[in-house]
Formats: sequence, C-alpha cells, structure tokens
Amino acid sequence: MPDAGPTTDEGADDSGSEGADEGGAGSTTDADGSTSEDSTSSEDSTSSEDSTSSEDSTSTEDSTSEEDSSSEDSTSEEDSTSTEDSSSSEEEESSEDGDTGGDTGGLDPLDPPEFFPPQDGFDQLADRWIRVSDDGDMLFGVDMETGETQDLVAAWPWPEDHNVWIDSFALDGNLAHAFAFVSHGSFNENLLYCWWEEYVAIDLEDGSVTPISENYQNCCDDCGDDRTYEDPIVDSTNTYLRSIYADCDPNACDYDLYSVTVHDFAFYKSQYLFNEYCDWEECDMQGMMGDAPARAMVEDPRDPQVVLLLMLHGDLLALNHVFDEAALELQLSADWEGVAVELDNYDQRLLLDPDHERVFVTLSTEGNVYAPYATLRLTLADHSQSLLYGGGPIDGVEMRCVDDLAFDSLRNRVLYHKEDFGSCGEAGYFAVDVESGVGEQLFVP
Repeated sequence: MPDAGPTTDEGADDSGSEGADEGGAGSTTDADGSTSEDSTSSEDSTSSEDSTSSEDSTSTEDSTSEEDSSSEDSTSEEDSTSTEDSSSSEEEESSEDGDTGGDTGGLDPLDPPEFFPPQDGFDQLADRWIRVSDDGDMLFGVDMETGETQDLVAAWPWPEDHNVWIDSFALDGNLAHAFAFVSHGSFNENLLYCWWEEYVAIDLEDGSVTPISENYQNCCDDCGDDRTYEDPIVDSTNTYLRSIYADCDPNACDYDLYSVTVHDFAFYKSQYLFNEYCDWEECDMQGMMGDAPARAMVEDPRDPQVVLLLMLHGDLLALNHVFDEAALELQLSADWEGVAVELDNYDQRLLLDPDHERVFVTLSTEGNVYAPYATLRLTLADHSQSLLYGGGPIDGVEMRCVDDLAFDSLRNRVLYHKEDFGSCGEAGYFAVDVESGVGEQLFVP
C-alpha cells in the first residue's frame, strides 16, 4: 500500500522553517523522522540483532544497506559504529529498488544558476520550447525558429513493457537538466496494474536519465487515490525544487507546498496550503488531478528566495515560505473590454517575466477546457493589470483547446500550443507579443 503522503528526513535542513507552526492554512510542517520509500537511512535508533536494519527506526523494509550502525550477528562490519540521537544520518546507496529497473541515487549539488531558472519549459540557451509529448512518454524540444523537434530522452531505465507517463518537470537555472516526476508501470501476473512514480534527472545534452527517488508505488484494479507533485520549479539558487503536493481520494485533495533539494530529493520542508473538495458528480478524476487550483506557481522575482506567487480563483497570492505568511497581492478583474474571464475556475495558469517583474495569467473565457483562453498582463511594481489577448482567432485559427503555454524571454512573447483533439481543429504553435498584443501562428507540428 502507498504511504499517506510525502515522507521526510529528520536530519534535513530546517533553516527555512523559522517561526513556523503546524496545522492550518499556510502552516509549516517540518520532518519528524519519517523517511521515504527505499530510503536506506536510520535516524535516532539503535541496531537490533540478526537484522540489517534497525527495528522501530525510520528505515523502510527491504532496504539492504546499513548506515554506520553495529548489530550483533548481523551483516555489518565489526568496526562500524552507530550514533544514537543523531540529528542526521549519512547517505548510502540502496542495492535494490523492487521491480523499477533503476537504482535510486542523485547528482552532485548543482552549480549556481547562469539564468533565472525557467518557471515553464522555455529554454533560452538553446532557443527551444521543452514540452511533454501528447502521449506523455517523451520530453522533446521544439526549435522556435524552424519548428523542428528533438526527443530529449535517449532511453528510460525501466523494463520495456512499462508504460511511461511524464507527470511534470522543471528546468534548472543552467538549463543542463530537466527534473521530472515520471510514472511507469505494467500489469502483473494477477492482472493488476502496478505503477511507480519516480523523480529523475534528464540530461538535456545526451538524453541520459538518472533515477533519484522512488516516491510512490501502487497496485490496484479500481484506483481512486492518487498522490502527485504538480507544477514543480527550481528555485533561483539552483538548490531547491518546490512543487504542489496533492494527496487525493476520489472526492477531495489536500495540497501542500513541498520543498526538497533538487539534486537528490532530500526533504527540506512542507507547508499545508488548503483542502479542495470536489463532488464526484461535478468533476472527474482527470480534471481534479490535472487542473488543481494551485497549479499556477512561480517565484516572486522581487524576492525569489523568500516569496512564491500563486493563482487561486482570480487572486494572486504572495506566500512567504520562510516566515509562513500569505498575503493577497492583487485581485483580477473579471470583465475586460467585453471579454469575460472565469475567475472561479481551476484552470488558471501563471507565466513569469523576471526581467520586467511581471506575470501573465491565462484564464478560460467560457469555463471549460476547450474554450479559448484570455491572457492578462500583471505588473508587480504598481499592481496594474491589462488585457494582453482576449482569446480570439489568430491568423484565422480558432484558439480552442490550448494545452500548453510558456514565456519566450528572448522575444518577449507568450507562446501557446493548441492540441488536435475532437472539435479542436488542427494543432499548432502560436505567439502573442507582450507589448503590442499582436498574435501570429508560428508553425504547424
């Protein structure tokens, strides 16, 4: 059975949780000794006889590695020592990871960023838009001059019969890696579908994949619960990865801001955000998981190491994740020159222009995923807001079914991709200039 939520390490750095309290909206919950699946560390525990791991410790079953502990008649070396009541434990490699087919590990800490880490998929170094394929099993880059595409994953490190789905990803500030949450699985001998969610690093130059952490696994024939990491971003120091952790049953989700070190997924801190209830008759699982209220999250370019900006039902919120304070940055207007936008809608997406300290928010004009999106321009310095694009046709093409957006920092324009699905019409790539508001079709896939 899966764990109830994200797991934590007691020895993690808690320097950012100063002044935080447990419980309640916007509260901080620091780690209290639990560890993630396949973790090989043991904290505040003593070793037991005839075992390679400590009883009543935070080590996970099936771990075959030991950490500086002594144990009578065990497989540990005679000269190894254990440290009781230690505030942290040393990392070790685990020798087995079930049936995932890949070893968990990590990268070296990342170098300081050359760029402000992208808050979406635009790669300004290579002038490409990095996206997930329609099938969900490939990360690819789109050349923004020619429209040519290139697969960015050489091979997945799991059995060939596993279905693969990229749930979400973030780019680091040197544009060297994409850090992705990837689900993969297949049917077992009992015809139950078993899947794993892993956190991996994808090298954007050679396509190699480094598994870092196995976060979740489950086998079921009528799955209803789910736990996902949504909207991940790498922070401005290239040190932490922050995401919205959604712990969901068929009717409700709890949302937490979850922070880990980006290179090895070591827990840093978790903050409860809110609970969003959804009646089964009113929204399906896909809508609840895919369009969670806090999917739109970027760093505040005015104070990126301290404040995050979140969109929630037409409100731009500033969350100080160090001192655990939340404030209303501004409220969006609902009517723009005859263009009505849906403020009480899950599907609100946020794009960041860090150089000009402004954000762009896209909102549905009719309250469903197939409707055209309007895009508003928000300036953080004076809280001014204006309509950039009302969702009308671009070069004669109806802009229904937009499924991906990014900010092109090289040309100061918002990028749109519309999918080819049902009545959506032909797929295509489009752009709207952020100064003039003029749109153009770039190319057809």
